[in-house]
Amino acid sequence: MPKLRWSAPTAWADAFGSTNLDALAANSVKISTTTIDTRATREFGIMFEFTTTSTMSPTGAADVVVMLLPVSSDGTNYVDGEDGTTVANQPVFVNVPHEVLGLRIKATSAQRVISQMIPVPPGLYKAALLNRSGVPLPATGNMVKYSLVSQETA
Repeated sequence: MPKLRWSAPTAWADAFGSTNLDALAANSVKISTTTIDTRATREFGIMFEFTTTSTMSPTGAADVVVMLLPVSSDGTNYVDGEDGTTVANQPVFVNVPHEVLGLRIKATSAQRVISQMIPVPPGLYKAALLNRSGVPLPATGNMVKYSLVSQETA
């Protein structure tokens, strides 16, 4: 009987571009323009990495929430949501695959946080990041990358 095992994850890819998260205000969301396509390769899950290379001083129960916004049934539109600070326009992250990434509460020159694997069915997705750090993200050096994970039989 064949064994089911994890295959090597894909190379980490940029989800937002090198400057799209710069100076993102506290309690604001940014939706990526990059489409994550898992239809053809049928990856089983996705992992996210949030990094900042600049100094930030998160406050309170600081975190960022990375969400996967699926394409709707029409194949061209995605789950409702808009960039910005208006909570009414932000995606409801409890209704979509997401991961809460805790941040260290201290002034530091860098933060790197990697999510657990999020199960994801085949489809089209856009990533969204909600900044709940209590402070704006630094003016430069902010990235979210993703890697897709598959299973194989041996």
